[in-house]
Amino acid sequence: MPYNDAAKRKARRYLARVRARTVCSKCGGRPIEFHNEEHEKDSNRRVAHLAALGFPVQVIAAEISRCEALCRSCHMKLDGRLAALLAARPRQAGMVFPAKRCTRCGKRYKPLRRGLCNACNHRQRARKGGAK
Repeated sequence: MPYNDAAKRKARRYLARVRARTVCSKCGGRPIEFHNEEHEKDSNRRVAHLAALGFPVQVIAAEISRCEALCRSCHMKLDGRLAALLAARPRQAGMVFPAKRCTRCGKRYKPLRRGLCNACNHRQRARKGGAK
């Protein structure tokens, strides 16, 4: 649906004004996003999408009235993105990783360099005639 540049600018300005005066309905934070469960099924009805394509202000206002204004943090908590993001982190705060054994001398050391403790790594580099 190709709308002209003037309509796109008008829609984006309208959305910017709405976002500037709206706060999160849960915590009162900013900046806000608009959440609606139906957007999962029909992503073409998302408010930002409508504004980017230059839909008329009345269409955007009608969609905003069906949505809940949420800050990014509350929005991610509500739709499960925050839990998925935290679960995907390989290292989380407070996690302790045990030292591993050096492949040459067997000494527990942390961190290993190419599988070697610091002393074995230096000996290997010295034998090769310096770092490469």
